Amino acid sequence: KISLEVDGTARMTIDSGGDIDVETGDIFFSTAGKGINLGVTSNTDANTLDDYEEGTFDLTAHNANLTLTDNSSYGVGRYVKVGRLVTCFCALQVSSVSSTNAVFLTMPFTAQADPTGGQNESSGSGFFSGPNIGDAGLAWYWAGGSNLVTFYKNNDDAGGAQLLNSDLAANDEMYFTATCFANS
Repeated sequence: KISLEVDGTARMTIDSGGDIDVETGDIFFSTAGKGINLGVTSNTDANTLDDYEEGTFDLTAHNANLTLTDNSSYGVGRYVKVGRLVTCFCALQVSSVSSTNAVFLTMPFTAQADPTGGQNESSGSGFFSGPNIGDAGLAWYWAGGSNLVTFYKNNDDAGGAQLLNSDLAANDEMYFTATCFANS
C-alpha cells in the first residue's frame, strides 16, 4: 500500500486492491469543468459527476396577489442538485390572498426544455391542508424551459383547472416535492 502523510499523520492511502482512502480533508478540483467519471474507462461527459449542491431558497408566489408566510417553518424551500437532477422540498403557508390569479411558485432553477420536442415536465408528491383541490386532488408540474411550478385541481370526471388564488385562504398549507432536470 501507499500512504501519504503530513507531519506523521496519514492523509490518503491507496491499498493493494487499488482502493483510495482519504483519511482527512476533501477531494476538490483546482479548475472548473472537472468531475468524477463513473462506470466508464474513459472520460465521457454523460458519465461525469460534475456538480453537487444543497441549499435553500425563498418560496415566492409569481404574482403579487398571493402572500406566503415567511418564518422558520414556512416559506423556505430546500433543494438537492446532483449533476442536473434537482429535487426541491417545499412547505408553505398562505398569509393573504386576493384576486383570481393562477398559482405559480418560483423555483431556484430553470427546468431543461427538451431539444427534441419531447416532454420534460415533472411533478412530485404532496400534502395539502385547506386548499380547494378539486374532487380528485391537486397536481403540479415544473414545465421545461421555466422556473415556475404550476398547480392544477383534478376532478374525477377527468377534467381539471388551474389552482387560483381564490381557491386558497389564509393559513392554508401546502407541502410538496418537485423534481426536474435543470438547464445546467
